[in-house]
Amino acid sequence: MKELKTRFQKYVDSGSIASRAVESVWRYLLLLAPTLFLAALCAGCGQGNALSRRVYWTDVLNHKIQRADVNCLRGPAANACIETVLDTLSVVPAETGHPGAKSPNSVVVDSDGGWIYWSEFWTGIHRTTLDGLSTQTIVPTRRMPIHDSWFPPVYLPGLDRDTPELLRADIQGIDIDPVNKRLYFGPDHPFESPLGSKYLNPNSDLPFAGACIWSSNLDGSLRVKLLSNSVDGFPGSLGLDLTNRKMYWGSPTSGGYPHANRLMRADLSGNNMETFLLLDGSEGRPWLDPRDVAVDEAAGRVYFTSAYTNSIWRVKADGTDLRQLLRRLDTPQNIVLDVADGKMYFAEVSHNVPDGTQPRGGAVSRANLNGSGYERLVTGSSFPAGTFTADFPFAPNGIALVPR
Repeated sequence: MKELKTRFQKYVDSGSIASRAVESVWRYLLLLAPTLFLAALCAGCGQGNALSRRVYWTDVLNHKIQRADVNCLRGPAANACIETVLDTLSVVPAETGHPGAKSPNSVVVDSDGGWIYWSEFWTGIHRTTLDGLSTQTIVPTRRMPIHDSWFPPVYLPGLDRDTPELLRADIQGIDIDPVNKRLYFGPDHPFESPLGSKYLNPNSDLPFAGACIWSSNLDGSLRVKLLSNSVDGFPGSLGLDLTNRKMYWGSPTSGGYPHANRLMRADLSGNNMETFLLLDGSEGRPWLDPRDVAVDEAAGRVYFTSAYTNSIWRVKADGTDLRQLLRRLDTPQNIVLDVADGKMYFAEVSHNVPDGTQPRGGAVSRANLNGSGYERLVTGSSFPAGTFTADFPFAPNGIALVPR
């Protein structure tokens, strides 16, 4: 700084600027210096990132909602960037016979409204203020006896015992329409309820029955059932196309539901439900289990993750030009697009081994929209030693992105 002032003084002495202005101009430069320094520091932090982004994710095995600045993650001190917003077990603690809110899955952020919305396998849908200090349960999962058509007691994964009570609604997807102030969520249904169970019957009077997709006000009020029988059994997640008033969701196969994989679509009103893509491996089609969906509305392209095949795919909104963008991932789950910056962000939960190789572990990752430039922004090694164990590794599932 002293050398800079000496050079500036020589510039003044040369007659290029009036000497009486030296001190006032120098004071201005001193005030401006921190801004210039930060601008220079961030110049290489994010290629193409004109505006810094903040990424949010859920850790489904460690009951956390966390966030970090993307530019910071790509800098020299990435491990200092991560902030835990909420331990979800603090919202609904475990108690006798109930595991509590231990498995947050999907997340979406309404930065203008000041809320983080998140779904959880056991306890329903919640929203938390951006500072993490206040949480509301807006769509609760009520404990109730399991219907006789399910032949209770049954085993619920994650509970580690048979139970006569329904404790999981498995609301997978959650998204918002910020203009019309509406929340969309579903499909729902109790985890792996057997074929023929009344929980897949749309005319049943049981809560969370019929594999439904719902809409409500942002506080959970004025709830409307948009459609039933939205999946064949196991639910995928939900993505909205607000421009064309459409919603997309996955209906993947599973051990309890050996149905064909399908990517579904309907109007936001729930009308005109259709199979958008049949992904059953027949007649030259790929075998893919669609999990989460994100839509590039301006380009008319639909992106989706396939967990068992460890890949991400893209297709045009007219159903043509299906192509694989990324492969050999670690069980990709939720995905979000940053169209302005040409990026997609996605969570790799690492539940299965990709292509017979050893998994690298869970990650918050991103790539260009064409699949190039793959980066793992956050991994288990981004945290202090001892944060995770072999039974509870880093397991990001939901993901959201907002500008700072």
